[in-house]
Amino acid sequence: MADRKPRRSIPEGKPRPQEELPADEPPADIPLGAPASAPVSSGSNETPASTNVNESARSCAPSLEAGEDSILTTEGSETGAAAEHPLTAQLQQLEEELKETRDRLLRAHAELDNYRKRAARELEDQRRYAELTLLRDLIPVLDNMHRAVQAAQNATDPQGLIQGFQMVTAQLEEVLARHHCLRIEAEGQPFEPHFHEAVAQEHSTEVPANTVLRVLQQGYRLFDRVVRPARVVVCSGPPPSFGSATRENQDPNENKKNLDPNSPGN
Repeated sequence: MADRKPRRSIPEGKPRPQEELPADEPPADIPLGAPASAPVSSGSNETPASTNVNESARSCAPSLEAGEDSILTTEGSETGAAAEHPLTAQLQQLEEELKETRDRLLRAHAELDNYRKRAARELEDQRRYAELTLLRDLIPVLDNMHRAVQAAQNATDPQGLIQGFQMVTAQLEEVLARHHCLRIEAEGQPFEPHFHEAVAQEHSTEVPANTVLRVLQQGYRLFDRVVRPARVVVCSGPPPSFGSATRENQDPNENKKNLDPNSPGN
């Protein structure tokens, strides 16, 4: 039996020193035929393969995480773009409708402003040239009056002058009637304060009281509106002495007959 070396006792708390193995013998705990890992010496710069694999895995981890983040970002952007696309289209449509509505509103304001200006201009023209038609009808009357005056200067018979002015007067009244300006009938008519202007009062037995006796100035009306009232003289009734004179002229015998009870009429 081979001699065994005595074991040295190792104090507690101190690590045991590593036993040195012969270089030509494998470690006792590694079976023969198993692949042995390369020995690591303290002075060598070589790195074990397991360490290289771990470091490569750690170096690849950030790139993988970055790739995952880029994939998630791309997917999120695609999803956001797909969600924002209908809103963008709707917003563009609303902007176009707003622009079109604004254009229509501006055109409507412009048309209304032009209409107001045109209406004001037409109203001003109507006010300015309202008498144009009447003046066109009155000018021939004025021409006839000038002719009558010229004829009167050379005429020896006044009757012809009177007839000429009568014709001009009739023509002028015809022009007024054409423009709905008619004479107010007053003589012999009951007094109307809306159409007649009482200048004086006279007693008369020919017409009832409050009746127009004479017309001092003709009045005219346009449709139902008075252009100028007629100035008239109004009858105030019979004179005060008319009743007493009638009683005085009555036969006194007639009164006796009425009072006599034996008279045939009684």
